[in-house]
Amino acid sequence: MSSLQPVVVLAVKDDLKALGLRAALQAVESATARSFTLRVECYMESVLSALQEARPDLIVLDLDARSVDAWTFLDTVKSDLGTTAIPVVAFSRDDSPSQAERAYNLGANAFAPRPNTDEQWHEVVRGFQMFWLGPIIRLPKPPEQW
Repeated sequence: MSSLQPVVVLAVKDDLKALGLRAALQAVESATARSFTLRVECYMESVLSALQEARPDLIVLDLDARSVDAWTFLDTVKSDLGTTAIPVVAFSRDDSPSQAERAYNLGANAFAPRPNTDEQWHEVVRGFQMFWLGPIIRLPKPPEQW
């Protein structure tokens, strides 16, 4: 992926504003040559439509979202050949080993306690920017480009 292409992030959460995530992405944009397009969805139908309309490069999934069955969404994404390769970063208020194990068993690529402050969001975004969006790791192409 060229550094000139914006990274499309799909956030699945109850809060459409996603202020902490949005601010953290903007901070990373300011500090790097990477730009981001953030799409936030909070209902199952709109999330599934968003996946059909524009394939994201990364999904940020709030497992505590009340308006989306996040577990079913995760299973759906990871069971579909067209979306299974999209990295999913899952967050939850419950950071117990059983919650993490369930997320990984359903195909999450990363699991972390849900950030509560802007600084925690910044740490998370810097982390996935360095790992998934850095110069070494290559994000998968959509199946039509294989």
